[in-house]
Amino acid sequence: MYLIILFMIAGLIFGVLLAPSQLIYLWTLSCCTSAAWIALRFLNLWLKRRRNSSPPIKISIAYGRICVVLVLLSFGSVWSAVWLSQQLEHRLPMSANGSDISLYGCIDQVLDRELVIRNGEPIVAKLKLLLQVAESPYSLRYVSLSWYYPKQKLSTGQCIQATVRLRSPRSFANGLPFDYEAYLLIQSIDASGYIKAIDTVLADEQYSPAIHRNLWIEQLANNIPSGAWPWIAGLVLGEKDAFSTEQWHLARNTGTLHLLVVSGLHVGLVAIIATFISNIVLRFIVFVRGRSVGFAIWLPALTAIVVSGGYAWLAGFGVSLQRSWLMVVIAVLIFQFGYRARPLYPLLLALLLMLLANPLVITQVGFWFSFSAVSALLIFFSGRKTSWLEAATLPQWVVFCVCLPIALTFGQPVSLIHCLINLIAIPVLTLALLPLSLLALATRWDWAYSLLAQIGDWYWYGLALIEPEPSSAVWWLEPIPLVLWLIFLILLRLSGNFILVIGLFSVNVFLLLCGGKPKPDALVMLDVGQGQSVYVTSHGKALVFDTGPAFSATFSAGDAILLPDLLRRGTSEISALVVSHSDLDHAGGLSGVLAGPIPIKTNYFGQPLAANLGEYAGEGDALSQALSCHRDRYWRVYSTDLAMRFFPIPEEIRTSDNDASCVVQVVWHGQRIMISGDASQNVEKWLVKTYGNDLKSDVLIVGHHGSRTSTAELWLDAVRPKQAWISVGFQSRFGHPHQEVMERLAARGIDIIRTDERGRWQMNADGSGEGARDGWQFLWRQP
Repeated sequence: MYLIILFMIAGLIFGVLLAPSQLIYLWTLSCCTSAAWIALRFLNLWLKRRRNSSPPIKISIAYGRICVVLVLLSFGSVWSAVWLSQQLEHRLPMSANGSDISLYGCIDQVLDRELVIRNGEPIVAKLKLLLQVAESPYSLRYVSLSWYYPKQKLSTGQCIQATVRLRSPRSFANGLPFDYEAYLLIQSIDASGYIKAIDTVLADEQYSPAIHRNLWIEQLANNIPSGAWPWIAGLVLGEKDAFSTEQWHLARNTGTLHLLVVSGLHVGLVAIIATFISNIVLRFIVFVRGRSVGFAIWLPALTAIVVSGGYAWLAGFGVSLQRSWLMVVIAVLIFQFGYRARPLYPLLLALLLMLLANPLVITQVGFWFSFSAVSALLIFFSGRKTSWLEAATLPQWVVFCVCLPIALTFGQPVSLIHCLINLIAIPVLTLALLPLSLLALATRWDWAYSLLAQIGDWYWYGLALIEPEPSSAVWWLEPIPLVLWLIFLILLRLSGNFILVIGLFSVNVFLLLCGGKPKPDALVMLDVGQGQSVYVTSHGKALVFDTGPAFSATFSAGDAILLPDLLRRGTSEISALVVSHSDLDHAGGLSGVLAGPIPIKTNYFGQPLAANLGEYAGEGDALSQALSCHRDRYWRVYSTDLAMRFFPIPEEIRTSDNDASCVVQVVWHGQRIMISGDASQNVEKWLVKTYGNDLKSDVLIVGHHGSRTSTAELWLDAVRPKQAWISVGFQSRFGHPHQEVMERLAARGIDIIRTDERGRWQMNADGSGEGARDGWQFLWRQP
């Protein structure tokens, strides 16, 4: 049974990772071998009847098993391939990308409201909502919509007839672990966009269960005290925006982020509480009646299943909760029927059911965390007698050890202090904050609200006291420590001595967290959509030119793309951060970079940025010591392979934000790179007249994303680049890059590289280059 489940799981994974053209070989081999096996069986049966003797053709048992394996792999791969094909059929076709359509649907959830202050009063600048589509020209299920400066109030449960501009899901291609397109497919979100006009607003009289849940949550938010509400909303109702941005950052830096997300830990605890209470009720029934009741023996099991399922539904019934609840159901039923199943059987069966329902869960970090942690506990402690000291300390250490490479693979910070913090934080959350949250929601007692808020404040205060420096954590995994991790993990399992186990664990963690050498030097233009961010590395240090756009008040390319990419390369310092000018597509990610774990030595700005920096405006050494790139004309040497100089622009020429852009030339491993921000042709003309041949470069980062206002012919003739790199959004609404610019570049035989076509582009020290979209891509990725 184990092997049947394992091969089915393998087939389901193959079906979403491999193309049908690759799977056809497996399907053909499976059909041929199975047909041959069936034919031999019938031939033997026919010969046996005719000759009335034993079968003349001996069929190897191994051959039959191979046929079974191939059939299981084929069945699983066909299932997941068909599932993925059906999901992709719902997605907005690329031919309709950027088009205006009329649709009718009901608001499933109001996701976010961004406020601005006008005349001393807050107004909604952006309303983001999730719409369940009922009628549209395409077979859309859910769409994520923004409405800028809404003219009327919208709330969960209302139905609207609206004209919207939609975009088909397409993620940035930077080779980072988070897969945006897979995430949307898992959530059944088929398009995103914004509302242009609303024709009618109606109240839906037949709400879906999800809408009923969201309406109830909105009512609770208005009636529960603000101090207790974040814990109830976050730990019980699964609301991702329950905690503030600062609290999320604090949880991330202390390694306790997983405790704020409703997971199997919470579902299991609720099932245990429900079982305990139902057992008390069962004993009471037996005491009153004097004998057992037939159905009563099922009361604890049914109560655990129903209550834990209801809790999972209240928390949104996401992928991780579906998996956790399935595991609870299987474990309860096996225990109820008294089956002597092996420890991993419920886990593998739950995994199989999850993959049958949604094979793309393998792209989510929570999936790997959950199954790795539970598997580790089952493997390490099955059939082992443990002392009270081992039971109190070893499980957390084992889970930390097993999940460590997963966290590093997905770019999450890890350090030894995180393990020690979790030894304290996990009991506080699971034994105090979660039960209190459930009690407060169920009873609405004022003292429960007050106690919950007080313990919650103590929890955040304690985390803030012991928060380690972000730079002390390791962010990415090196291959050699991974091999050593596997060796020590085996030794850890085989060892029965507690002291030796602790010693092996400590050596394991040290090797994983010792860090590796920085990756080879590279010149990188990131795929940040309609914006720009370029960096160059040398001996583990980097020069960064622009930080990309801000996508919302709490999400930017700086902390979501630039920093993870630098950390992945083992960057220990940003020697110079150059922000060309104040436009948000170049400077929007600055706040995230300043708050990140990589120290910044020097900052250069083309113009004052205070209006765009939010909480960082005018604060800290990073901004107070910033230098103007228009007052610095000397070469700055950072290593034998890296130097940089600015071409200052006089104030009378800097007549706009774009014309205030820093113009910088970088010399790196013999290559000269010219970066001019959004400088216009007027600035380019002045630069050519003033600096002449000094502008000659091998690589030109095309100005203003290929706008016709930049990249004049005289500029190209002066720079004479071999390659032109263009950072531009896919199907840019501004029409970038313009045809005129493309024709100028093509006429001079310049190689053109665009982020909307190639994704993140990297040049190596030997001059070779590679794009993130080059080569094979997953089936669900948009071209």
